[in-house]
Amino acid sequence: RNHPDMINRCTWLVLFLTFLIAFGPIDAAAGNTAIDGGADGVSEPSQAPADKSASWRSYDIWSPCSGDCLATAAFGRYVETSMTNIFFELELVPWEWDYGDINFASLTFGRKLADYGRFISIEPEVGLGKRFGDADEYEFWGALYLRWNPFYWDHIIDTSIAASTGVSYASRNNELEADRAKSNATWLHYFSPEITLAPPGDSSFSFVIRLHHRSGAGGVFGESGGFQYLMFGLRGHF
Repeated sequence: RNHPDMINRCTWLVLFLTFLIAFGPIDAAAGNTAIDGGADGVSEPSQAPADKSASWRSYDIWSPCSGDCLATAAFGRYVETSMTNIFFELELVPWEWDYGDINFASLTFGRKLADYGRFISIEPEVGLGKRFGDADEYEFWGALYLRWNPFYWDHIIDTSIAASTGVSYASRNNELEADRAKSNATWLHYFSPEITLAPPGDSSFSFVIRLHHRSGAGGVFGESGGFQYLMFGLRGHF
């Protein structure tokens, strides 16, 4: 039946409308409203030019942390549904995905390297993970994240989206990887889109939903199939 296809199309439509709503009133997300006194003494609202003065700013990653460091602990399960099906065949609903008997726990450390006002931030990350269940290997990775920060509903729940590019190393190939990979899968490309959710304001923690993915990147790291885990975690900002 076409019921799963209908769910996927509706999910894609909801995501599209969500981004239209999020990016449309960008001034409201990026600027602050100030109250100025008019010529007749009546207060009049005016938009602060925060968005107009936004510029690129870099951070010293060797200095002590001052709210720009990120530590994340996450746990998830192996997703057998491929990234191609998820993003190109629009199989976007997680409960419609196929899952394997491999669990994955990870710890990561990241830090803001640069930002463009409140809009965009660039964050390097290093991480390590351990597989459990039908696999018991370790993973290590280094990546660079590009993050979009302001959304229209941040006063309700502070939201950001990000995606990474980097390199992932596995301590050895398990049986599943050996079956799916057309070449050695020890070193692979690391791509991990994520969403973060946090209480509004200057929160010291956030909830993270991440699709931890490693693959051959279309032949860049050899001809290898992809492997991914749907991860849920908590992130501390310090």
